[in-house]
Amino acid sequence: MRIPNRHERGARLLFGGHAFVAVMALVLITLFILREAVLFFPQYHEELARNRACGMELAEEMRAATDELLSPVQALRELQASLPDPQKEQVGTLAAGLEDAVFPLLDFVVQRQAEARNFRAGKSGNGETGEETDVPGCRIASWESRYTAQFLDRWRSIRSQLRSASGQIPSEATGMEALERWRTGIERQLRYPVEERLAGASPQAPPPYLATLGRFFLGRHWVTNSFNQDIYGLLPLFAGTLLVSGIASLLAIPLGVGSALYVNQFARPWERSFLKPGLEFLAAFPTVLLGFIGVVFWGEIVQSLSAFPLLRELEGFPLSDRLNAFTAGTLLAFVAVPVIFTLSEDALASVSRDHTEASFSVGATRVQTLFRVVLPAASPGLVSAVLLGFGRLMGETMIVLLVAGNRIAIPGTMGGETLLLFEPVHTMTGIIAQEMGEVSFGSLHYRALFVVAAMLFLTTLFFNHLARWITRPARRRAQMQAR
Repeated sequence: MRIPNRHERGARLLFGGHAFVAVMALVLITLFILREAVLFFPQYHEELARNRACGMELAEEMRAATDELLSPVQALRELQASLPDPQKEQVGTLAAGLEDAVFPLLDFVVQRQAEARNFRAGKSGNGETGEETDVPGCRIASWESRYTAQFLDRWRSIRSQLRSASGQIPSEATGMEALERWRTGIERQLRYPVEERLAGASPQAPPPYLATLGRFFLGRHWVTNSFNQDIYGLLPLFAGTLLVSGIASLLAIPLGVGSALYVNQFARPWERSFLKPGLEFLAAFPTVLLGFIGVVFWGEIVQSLSAFPLLRELEGFPLSDRLNAFTAGTLLAFVAVPVIFTLSEDALASVSRDHTEASFSVGATRVQTLFRVVLPAASPGLVSAVLLGFGRLMGETMIVLLVAGNRIAIPGTMGGETLLLFEPVHTMTGIIAQEMGEVSFGSLHYRALFVVAAMLFLTTLFFNHLARWITRPARRRAQMQAR
């Protein structure tokens, strides 16, 4: 056995030390992110328990139920504006009667929200400091039994008025779009489980811990610095990230893999000499400049193209928002193209020349060799390139922060006629970059952003691991051939 000399031992110590420092830095960063993320959940559970004990959650459920009543009333006003003059007065009388019932209920709910905020601040209704309770900083909202029954009585009365008003709509209005919105609002309101929602927000019953997890991971809203209570829901951010990354992948995968196939299999030497460095040079292009181009030029171009006469006839066109998921996704594709191209070209170049020459020797054409020999042999590497490129897309920040529109909502749930691909969205990376500079160290908001960062880290780690798992058979074959 050969004994390493002192120069080899010194080199191993030097470079091994570099590797150890890199691994330890990665481990420490990961542990820090996970620690702050794990600390979020008990803190969020305590916050939700305090808000419920103060009656804030119950008051907000009352507000949500009242909004369900307001929606059909607003649709009735729209219907009134679309009717001919003889029917306008009749529908206007119905709408006025419903508004006279709903708006006092809304005032009632606003007062309950103000009381809950006073309880949350440790004050009584007249502004004096309240008594301490088993929930720090709060008073138990003893007004639940007094006000819940009053709210339900008024809510049910208004629902009966809505039902009776539905039968008094003029027959001439049948088929109108505003009437359809009115009927949809009535049907949704009749199915609204107001009793169950209010009972589930009772101040006397603390929220279960699993409900806290579900409220974050399945929550549909992300509301910070709220006048009432902050809400942290991951679902709209995760959905926006997947939508933008999916749009970018649909463009980047054909461009990256197709470019690699051409450069490796069909390009002449002089073409390869400038195509390969040129495509790889895209990786050095600052993404903030791509985002700037999207804000200044590309968004305006896409919105202008959507106003062409042929597109104006399609549903959802012309576009109302120039910054949306599509404009962000198309620019984001340029981030993944060099990654996918480089890894795909390396996978194609690793195919043994003996295989391709054997195919040519039996009379196969270059195209037949490509599809029957080269692509099957390089497929693990190509799949790995695609997955790693997708992971790169999910981790991009500046383009989506500048161009995606930054509207926190699950795509497709905001109503309206805008197509899913052209809705403004927010992403996990974008919310971290936007809000991290405004939060205080150790606060609930601060740790909520670390949970988003941890989920982003785990997602990209999953795709990287999936790529390695897919390429494992190819690596084993290469090792066996090397032996």
